[in-house]
Amino acid sequence: MPPSFISTRRHPALFIAAMVVLVCVSFTFFLGAPQFVALMTHQWHFTQSQIGFIVTADTIGNALGALAVALGIRGWAVRNIIGAGMLAIMGGNALIAAGLGVQLAIGGGFLAGVGNGIVSGTAVGFLTYGAMPQRNIAIMVVAENIYAMLLNVAVLPGVGGHWEATGVFLFISAVAVVCVPAMLMFGRKETIPAAFREGKVRQAGVYLTLLSLYVFYVSVGVVWTFLSTRAEGAGIDREVINHMLGISNILSLVVCFLVPAMARHSLYGWTLLVLCLCMATEVLLACPLTVTTFAVATLAFVPMWTLTGILLPTHVQAFDPVGRHAALIPAVLGLGYSTGSFVGGVVGETVSTPRAFQVAAAVACVSVVVLLAQRLLGGKMAAGVADEAQIPTPTLVV
Repeated sequence: MPPSFISTRRHPALFIAAMVVLVCVSFTFFLGAPQFVALMTHQWHFTQSQIGFIVTADTIGNALGALAVALGIRGWAVRNIIGAGMLAIMGGNALIAAGLGVQLAIGGGFLAGVGNGIVSGTAVGFLTYGAMPQRNIAIMVVAENIYAMLLNVAVLPGVGGHWEATGVFLFISAVAVVCVPAMLMFGRKETIPAAFREGKVRQAGVYLTLLSLYVFYVSVGVVWTFLSTRAEGAGIDREVINHMLGISNILSLVVCFLVPAMARHSLYGWTLLVLCLCMATEVLLACPLTVTTFAVATLAFVPMWTLTGILLPTHVQAFDPVGRHAALIPAVLGLGYSTGSFVGGVVGETVSTPRAFQVAAAVACVSVVVLLAQRLLGGKMAAGVADEAQIPTPTLVV
């Protein structure tokens, strides 16, 4: 078997770290969505449906950017791909920060989303080119949770408290400059290579898993976009909301280290259980909220979402050892989230926010059904691969 792509780099561990940083930066808006939404509402008085359109534009752009990397611009020099993504992120978020109205905010969100998708799609693709892609993805998720914790506990409350929405969107524009060191790790004309691993791709398992991931992120799009709105509508103080979001991200970081044991014993069984628990927390959030029920639901929802977000993509890796479909994961995630944001905004404004959360729970149930279908159809084709997938403890290994 030929050496992995990452092992051929001059500094493999540094290369992995750089790709993980790119993913984190490109998911800044996504990871801090509840606070971004609250700040836009407070400063610019956008309605729920307008917020839904902005988030939808961002995540559709994200999906299109990732698809462009997977299908369209692979022949470009990697430096140019990452550079184009960086400029789109900076320009789109600066346009939102200008506060020139909802139409330009939607356009800025779309432009920034395209840049996020290009950067994340490129970085995730390279992370799957290691000898142990599951380990690299686990490292990525741990890093995202650390970054989300810093965003929700310190950065966004601090910046937003002084400069409101304008400040936090300028922050995203500024932090995009970390793309420059990653660009310099590639040669001037170096392009994205073909996959370095060999193996049989089991199409049914891959596409059923991607469908389950899409439907799951529809439900996540509703809950994560309007979580702060839901809590504030129930009379819960913003300081309590920020505190619970910060603690939930710490818990998410902790549960990441449970993934190796889950994968060794029964990847499919644990995925199904965690997905059902995530659905249960969405049902709780749809019920009348008190500070206690909000705390319990939030502290359970975010870690369960994190686990599902690791375990479901691992099924894709199990059915596709070549890594051919890895770059589609951010696109599927983005499309699902954008659908959820749009549906949540419309239902929340025309009916009520609790009803939107009820819809989210029902959609999560559909994701469970699709995962069961994957077991019946894709699972047979995979001959048990999914249950035998190994995810070692997250450490930098190439």
